[in-house]
Amino acid sequence: MNKEQEYMALKIQLIGGSEYIETIELTDKEAKLFLQNSENGWNLMCENIKARLGVDIIGNFNLISYSRDGQIFKPLH
Repeated sequence: MNKEQEYMALKIQLIGGSEYIETIELTDKEAKLFLQNSENGWNLMCENIKARLGVDIIGNFNLISYSRDGQIFKPLH
């Protein structure tokens, strides 16, 4: 990652009793989709993560927080 690139990551928690938490570093494309703050952008970002990492977020994980250049933000929902 060069200095011009932002670092963004999601912290997600598995739905159910295990409370498994995972942090996913976003690619530039995924970060742009996330920052669109739209349902379509979210769905496309999740599809890209599923194709890239095999992690199926929708229906299986809750968004705990996201970070941007090391600063942590809690989701608004």
